[in-house]
Amino acid sequence: MLAVQPPSRTFGGNFGRAVDGDEAEKSPDVSRHVKIPSSEFRPLIPRFVEPPEYREVSRALLSTFQVAAKSEVAELMFEVP
Repeated sequence: MLAVQPPSRTFGGNFGRAVDGDEAEKSPDVSRHVKIPSSEFRPLIPRFVEPPEYREVSRALLSTFQVAAKSEVAELMFEVP
């Protein structure tokens, strides 16, 4: 989930995107890499629908539905096209 805000620093909405384990690139080590374009994130709050690419990311959250997933975010990178 991405929480975003406009330049005025007010709340700009939350956007989410599910990731299936099969779409993650496997690395030689145990890590996996996923690239998700901001255009693929969908609004989680109906009245905040402006796409996240027009906002500043204020928070990024990772959650899993598998209790024993032992997920860890080692790096988070945003690329500006």
